[in-house]
Amino acid sequence: MKSVVLKWFDKLSFPKEWKNCIEVNVTSALSGEIAPDNHRDFLIKSLYDCEALEGFYKKKGIDEKILMHTLSDMLIWANNYNLITGKIGINEHYWLGCHLSGRLFRLGRLQFCKGVMECDYSTLSLKKGDPIIEVHIPQGEPLLKKDCEASITWAKEFFKSYFPEYEYNCFTCHSWLLDYELKGFLRPESNIIGFQNMFDIIGYDESNQAMKYLFDINPDKTSQSFLQKKILEHTTSGGKLHEGYGIILK
Repeated sequence: MKSVVLKWFDKLSFPKEWKNCIEVNVTSALSGEIAPDNHRDFLIKSLYDCEALEGFYKKKGIDEKILMHTLSDMLIWANNYNLITGKIGINEHYWLGCHLSGRLFRLGRLQFCKGVMECDYSTLSLKKGDPIIEVHIPQGEPLLKKDCEASITWAKEFFKSYFPEYEYNCFTCHSWLLDYELKGFLRPESNIIGFQNMFDIIGYDESNQAMKYLFDINPDKTSQSFLQKKILEHTTSGGKLHEGYGIILK
């Protein structure tokens, strides 16, 4: 068990200074059920589960580069957790379950996950519960429209090749990046507005997700970006933030 955990610790380029903590806790982490607040042991268990996921990719014939790019999200979230708490672990339990169960794949700039339609949308004959592909945006790189469009094209080919039995009707995205308020802050040629324009946005929910992603887990605490400043001005004056729900037909 220890060799498997350390194999994936090294393959995913986790910080070397974390290695002793991971190594000495492998046996306890894998010996039984993990408490919901034991984020260190959840990280260890996730590293161990990478081995089975690798077997799934090999059986499907999916390129190892996609596996490694998909699993790179684990390091991102572990670094975020360490930045916020100063501890070694990971608290995105449900989210990483999507990766480790073979439901989510990173293809270029974006991630794609098998899911279901969140609501009815009669205009496009879509019903709540219909199978769809969720689009997610990993942090760490510019959100260039051309890269996002290339990812969508790749995803269409990928699911057709490796999951031909999965009959989905559209791609969806539920994100703070689709908030209509952002059009009041950003230039029309900005990357975020370009991303929004890829989708038919059919609904909005009031949400503070933008605050989480722009402030709680932003590794650069030394300065505020233009968008951060504008959002703070907006919220401190009583403005609301939202998550938009967008669709791209298959």
